[in-house]
Amino acid sequence: MATGSSLVPSSVVAERCVIRINSVVHVNTYLTPDSVVPIGWVAVGNPAIIVAADRLEEISLELGQSRFP
Repeated sequence: MATGSSLVPSSVVAERCVIRINSVVHVNTYLTPDSVVPIGWVAVGNPAIIVAADRLEEISLELGQSRFP
């Protein structure tokens, strides 16, 4: 885990994962072994998909929401 990254409660990070600067592993997310979350990106879902933070629509669909406020 790098500086500024966030591991939200109820998320699971498997072995040998890399969570880079300012990235987020969202609630109830399972990050599979050897995954890399790039700088500023978001991992969401089970199993996780990894998306750029500026792709909020894709993140909200994975979370089962229609959109972010």
